[in-house]
Amino acid sequence: MVAGALLVFTITWWVAIFIALPINIEVDANPQVGCAGSAPRNAHLAAKVLIVTIISSMCAGLYCYLKYVGYLADLSFLYDLVP
Repeated sequence: MVAGALLVFTITWWVAIFIALPINIEVDANPQVGCAGSAPRNAHLAAKVLIVTIISSMCAGLYCYLKYVGYLADLSFLYDLVP
């Protein structure tokens, strides 16, 4: 169960960080010479990493709870739906 929780945490963390990276980017109107015009002035990386870590921890905790209670054990009927 621990390996599954770590897998869920890792996958949700990476997916969520790639979703969160382009949100609320502040681009400078007059960039300095030698800098890309699309370079962010303030990307808020620390806040994004903290929020994504909290969300991923909640998803991994929910996975552990559902696995422990047994809700995820009765999914074998899904194999019958595949032709």
